[in-house]
Amino acid sequence: MLNLLMTFSMVSATYAIPSYSVPEVIFSDNGPMVPVLNNPINPIGNIDIDAHGMLISMDITIDSLPTVSDWYNIFLVGSNDNRQPGIWINDDSTSGFHVTFDWQSGEYWNTGTQLEANKGYNIQIYYDSTNVKIVVDEEITNTGTKLASSGVITNLPITIGGDFHSAASTVSVSNIVIQKNVNPYFDECRTTLTRFDELSVSNTEPLLDLPIADVLLNEIKLLQNLVLGLFGFIFVSIVVIVCLWNRSKKNNPNKYKVVDFDIEDTQEN
Repeated sequence: MLNLLMTFSMVSATYAIPSYSVPEVIFSDNGPMVPVLNNPINPIGNIDIDAHGMLISMDITIDSLPTVSDWYNIFLVGSNDNRQPGIWINDDSTSGFHVTFDWQSGEYWNTGTQLEANKGYNIQIYYDSTNVKIVVDEEITNTGTKLASSGVITNLPITIGGDFHSAASTVSVSNIVIQKNVNPYFDECRTTLTRFDELSVSNTEPLLDLPIADVLLNEIKLLQNLVLGLFGFIFVSIVVIVCLWNRSKKNNPNKYKVVDFDIEDTQEN
């Protein structure tokens, strides 16, 4: 009986849909700020990165485009040796924004956005333990994978600029929002995020204005788990009743006997 219950528990855990926490804003700054070469690093804040869905969003305004061939730092979480991630531009305006986690492992992407002077852009970078998605002005420009990571990377500095290459001093950064616990089922239909200037939350307060798709998904998960639990309860109850019945028959073998009736004797009486 105990083995049966353990088997049922394992099956339930295997097929139950996992639940995810509400997205939480862990850092925000409305700026605007101009990138500088932070060497040594002079952070505007520090955050912890986990593998359960991170989302970085910001507005980048380009006053003028670089003309000298180089990489120009805009934004960086971590350091040059540990980018989580970093954003650059170069003198080729057709390559767009350059987003990289580990350039040595090929974990970098050019958005291909045609950059123009005196124009603002919104960039959003979603990533979890293995997946990366980049959105510029509500259009998905890149999807890819990176080396799997797990656990939490603590106390990573956030810098406007970076500790390597030149600073994009003709660029300004504003409306920075960094969230964790973002649903890993982030899809092509959900590219519009709540901007910083629309938020009325602190750095640790949950983001409550979830898309209706998330609300429905959570309700479906709850219903499926309830149905699974109900069927499991009924199944276990039936097994327990059958076991008790069989045990009762073994303990009282003469309690239930088959009686043969003679039809002729019955008619005579």
